[in-house]
Amino acid sequence: MQPGDTLWSLALDFGRDLDTMSCVTTPTGPDAETLTPGRTIVVPALDDLCYTVTPGDTLAGIAARHGLTVADIVNVPWNGFAGPPYRVTPRQRVLLPGARPDGEFRPEPRAVSIPGDAFAGTAYEAWPYGDGYFIWPVKGWISQAARPGHVALDIAVPSGTPVKAADRGTVIYAGWNPTGYGFRVVIDHGIDYVTLYAHLSDIYVEPGQVVAKGQVIAASGANGNVTGPHLHFELRDFGRLVNPLPLLH
Repeated sequence: MQPGDTLWSLALDFGRDLDTMSCVTTPTGPDAETLTPGRTIVVPALDDLCYTVTPGDTLAGIAARHGLTVADIVNVPWNGFAGPPYRVTPRQRVLLPGARPDGEFRPEPRAVSIPGDAFAGTAYEAWPYGDGYFIWPVKGWISQAARPGHVALDIAVPSGTPVKAADRGTVIYAGWNPTGYGFRVVIDHGIDYVTLYAHLSDIYVEPGQVVAKGQVIAASGANGNVTGPHLHFELRDFGRLVNPLPLLH
């Protein structure tokens, strides 16, 4: 852990859903509420699911609903089951290995409505809210589509291709990411959507800057964990990674 790390920033760093990051591991056990600099956490796998126990749940029932066995769950060290009988209590978090449904990354597009007088008396240049109508950040061919384990679009384009903001919003990250994204830009659109643009060769914006839809924010590149030049594009809805394709126009 580094100073300033939060579950949200770690979810962005490692490409995980925010709800999955509720299950993290330290040498002393679950530590989702207190993230102390210098401590070590283990990030859940891409297909793991962090489940919150509800009244009436049993471990056998949870396992059956998610296609697992009780042994699959109790053998996860983070879950802390010392031995039978295995019991769970409401609001307890349980890490379910490999339990994220394959279809979960394909939600239906969500409409966003902004009042007609929303801009009244406001300097539009500083307006931080998008409209939820996303444009393509680059024009190219999809070299890797969204799928379980890669809830994003990889769009093949030559290095140096201008990258545009998919919607209006505020830049919250702009710079190097050591976990594989390389140089990246993250934009909060103020309507529960966040977009991420990675493997950039150059960045033209800075954190705190409000950018317009279609504004050039960066140039595509081939740094980080890549096999060739492309733009890696992610879209989050309420912190959860979703397939960007149905929302792009």
